[in-house]
Amino acid sequence: MDPTTIATASFNLISACARLSAHLYKHINKAKTVDTAVRVLDIEISSLSQVLGSIATSLSDPLVSNVALESQTGHEGQYWQTVRTSLDDCKATLARLEQVLEKIGRRQVGNLFRRTGKDIKLNTNEREIDLLKQQVTAYRQTMQLALQMIAVQFHPRNPFLYLP
Repeated sequence: MDPTTIATASFNLISACARLSAHLYKHINKAKTVDTAVRVLDIEISSLSQVLGSIATSLSDPLVSNVALESQTGHEGQYWQTVRTSLDDCKATLARLEQVLEKIGRRQVGNLFRRTGKDIKLNTNEREIDLLKQQVTAYRQTMQLALQMIAVQFHPRNPFLYLP
């Protein structure tokens, strides 16, 4: 595991999160009321983006990066390989979510959201989008643990000293 690779992957996922948030934001702003599932999805994507930003910023620091490189053996090395795999899986999930939103958004009838006046709710793709939302939540939680691991490795006595 190379900390630079994880930092780069995190930065790349931040741009995917930004595209998805912009897509959702456009529809949320046009509505008077918004379905809870849409709001939660937007919040999860924003939270994931923030955590990824903190990871990328932390691992871009040479001091933190050097400490992370020291833990390339045993369970810690395996852990960081799992984090890297999770980032790749997260990328695929975000890409799938973007495809679903774009496909629904291209439809003439039904659009991304079912509209009743100014209200919006997810349409028939609600199950697939809900499953993807759950996956985004799981990736956010996984990346929060990775961020805590970075903090512990950098300063074991006070892991919250360095969090950006």
